[in-house]
Parts: sequence; C-alpha cells; structure tokens
Amino acid sequence: MFTINWTGTTLYWKSDYNTSDWSYISTKWFVFAWIPIIPLCSYKVVPWEYKGYIIYNNQKFLMKNVPMHWKQIKKTYTKMFIIISIIFIIFFVLYYINNIY
Repeated sequence: MFTINWTGTTLYWKSDYNTSDWSYISTKWFVFAWIPIIPLCSYKVVPWEYKGYIIYNNQKFLMKNVPMHWKQIKKTYTKMFIIISIIFIIFFVLYYINNIY
C-alpha cells in the first residue's frame, strides 16, 4: 500500500475488533486526494511485532484476505459524504458572506 501525491492505495477504518488477539477488519481503498474512491479488498489485520522508539514506532502486521466487509464500506462512504458536505457548506457560506459585504 502506498500513495504518491495523495493518490494510491491505503487502509481505512477498523471494525470487528477481536480482543483475544487484537485483530480487526480493515478495507483497502484506492484513494484520490486522500478520499476513498473504490474499495479493493478487506483484510483481517493482526498486530505481529512492535518496536517502539522515542522518535517513531515500527509495528508489523499480519494481513489475511477476507470477503469484502460491506458494512464498513457503507460507513466509509457515509462518513466521506458527510465530511465533503460539511467542507462544501463551509466554503459556500464563506463565499456568500464575502460577496454580501
């Protein structure tokens, strides 16, 4: 998973936590400008090794392919719609205020 200039693939959100092994389900997305566009696959992510340092931490994970987690995908699209709508409303209000005065 990598992004170049905010475009590429990344994991978004965590769901279905399992406290026995600290695993969770996360979905890999194709992103453009950090906005998730297309879900590619879902993974069960299990923390494997952790090396914490003062400046940074280095944690490794085991990832197993699982069927697409549609509930998480729906939540992601809903969250992104709300965030983009709020940003649009803020810009619209600021534009409107600047044109009145």
